[in-house]
Amino acid sequence: MRSARRPTTPSSSPPPWWSARPPHPAPRGPPPGADAPPVPVPVPPSHRPRVEVHPLSIGGRADPARLVFTAAPGAGVVVGWCDLDDRFRWVADEIDVVEPGETLPRLPVAHAVWRPRPDLETATEGWLTAGGPHHPVLPTALDSDELTDLAEVCPTEPVLIDADTTRRGPVEELRRSAAYHRPARGPRAQRPVPVGVPGHGPPAQRIGRGGGTGSSSQFQLWWL
Repeated sequence: MRSARRPTTPSSSPPPWWSARPPHPAPRGPPPGADAPPVPVPVPPSHRPRVEVHPLSIGGRADPARLVFTAAPGAGVVVGWCDLDDRFRWVADEIDVVEPGETLPRLPVAHAVWRPRPDLETATEGWLTAGGPHHPVLPTALDSDELTDLAEVCPTEPVLIDADTTRRGPVEELRRSAAYHRPARGPRAQRPVPVGVPGHGPPAQRIGRGGGTGSSSQFQLWWL
């Protein structure tokens, strides 16, 4: 005897996850104006690098070709690298590059005019107090935060002069940095000095004032 088939009822369980996924959206075309060529930014003639040949007054060599241009206005940072015998230091000053007030015909090189932060007097005093060199570099694609991160990786001691720097700020910062890098309770750690290399003599002969016999440690503590 054949039994009657029981009617089926819809299941109350949720559908599987793959059946609930929405269909893939149709690929979109490029946005309006994407195929249009980029609009060139006008560059003043003074900012375009040009090759010029000028007489060379030193070295007795032929006149070199130089790349001459004026740096574009904007924010930047001036960085100098100095050797403290037991460590390296980066002295950085945040600046604002401005347009020169007049042409600079006696500077046939890449040149820039800037306003240091916070002002000329404070920035100059902080730069000299930190031992900043007279041959710095001027990047405008990097800021002080990136330079500080790079100094932590190197490792190098960073000294930053910015809009919040005061007249006494660099002095106090350098004293704290000296206590961190060169504790007073122990001998000063020195990097190994190459033997027989010109310019790498004992510290007293390298940075002593006026060829004196005072040690570099005494000189640096007096300078800080």
